[in-house]
Amino acid sequence: MKTDMADSRLAYWTCDERSRGFLVAEITPDVGMSPIIVGCVAFKKKTDTEIELNRMSVDYNFRGCGIAKVLLEKVNDLAAKLGCTSIYLVTTAPQQAAQNLYIRCGFALCSKLYLHVTPLHCIHGIKYVEMRKSLQVNLQKIPDAGDR
Repeated sequence: MKTDMADSRLAYWTCDERSRGFLVAEITPDVGMSPIIVGCVAFKKKTDTEIELNRMSVDYNFRGCGIAKVLLEKVNDLAAKLGCTSIYLVTTAPQQAAQNLYIRCGFALCSKLYLHVTPLHCIHGIKYVEMRKSLQVNLQKIPDAGDR
């Protein structure tokens, strides 16, 4: 996270609109007030057919309002536009509320818990969970000359 926060222009996430993105959710508390950011999510194209979800976060005071679900729906739409058929993510095992949200939004566990191999994470013994969601591919019949 330290290196992410040092990237104030979000260059890593926004340098290639076709394969990476950073979305924010804003609300305007009252008429005439400036909007405030209440959630965010980053994504990147991991393979030709898969998007990887990163850095999903919703302000604690706005959890339970459907903000994360809307952000995930936007990523679903973008993934489909990029020709992807699945979305992949990794979250920490203790974040059960996040896992439950992902499951409600169509994700499934795709691996057992594992210890991350970087020294920082091993010191703390953080366990991770991999999850994946298959996207519905909307195959519409393209009319040929005889159908028109």
